[in-house]
Amino acid sequence: MYLKKRKKHGIYYVTALTVAAAAAIIVSAIIFAYIIAQAPAREIASSYSAGSHFDTQGADSSAPAEQLPILVNGTNPIPDGYAVSLTELGDGNAVSSDIYSDLCHMLDAARQQGIALKVNSSYRTAQDQSDIMDDKINAFVGKGYSHSEAVKLAQRQVAPVGYSEHQTGLAVDLTTEDYRTLPAQTAWTWLSEHCSEYGFIIRYPKDKESITGISYEPWHVRHVGRDTAMRIERLGICLEEYIELRTAATSAQ
Repeated sequence: MYLKKRKKHGIYYVTALTVAAAAAIIVSAIIFAYIIAQAPAREIASSYSAGSHFDTQGADSSAPAEQLPILVNGTNPIPDGYAVSLTELGDGNAVSSDIYSDLCHMLDAARQQGIALKVNSSYRTAQDQSDIMDDKINAFVGKGYSHSEAVKLAQRQVAPVGYSEHQTGLAVDLTTEDYRTLPAQTAWTWLSEHCSEYGFIIRYPKDKESITGISYEPWHVRHVGRDTAMRIERLGICLEEYIELRTAATSAQ
């Protein structure tokens, strides 16, 4: 009778330990999941504060700093008083001097991998942007659309004057030097995988059209600085979403 009772107590003891261990594992899993879920917000909150800056010249900490990325889209025009210093690329193209070095390094890196990219469109004046919009509207009218329909369709592909990133000098459209020997998709795949290393993002990513207001453009890259670009890529978001997250994180501090 004594041995039987002792054995019974032993079973209870082992069972209690098993339940306690299982509970500890479940609690640990919940805590770990919460930490992972909060990581992006903590990363942004800890990396930025009101008025913080990023270095547009890569690792050179003594280089001039630039304010965090400006947001230019259909509802956010280029800020009043915005001025850009340009550096010529040749073939009539030019970009902001702040991004010239990073752009050259990215194009050189692509060429070393057999991806011959060239700049197809870069900085645009207000008149340039207006002409492009008019051409796009006329193209849709030529396809049989009414003028009002053509305007709506054109605005999905071309930003109105004052609302185009090309007018900032911080964005470029790229193309392949020889599309006959290099499928464009090969170039766009390389670009999406490596552009953040040089401070660029795919500005109008796939499945983000409802947020950016612009159709998917794998060839259009925007310079935002290396740290910011790599965060945006890691989080899998577009610039609008990043600005919203950063603003919320800053407000919560």
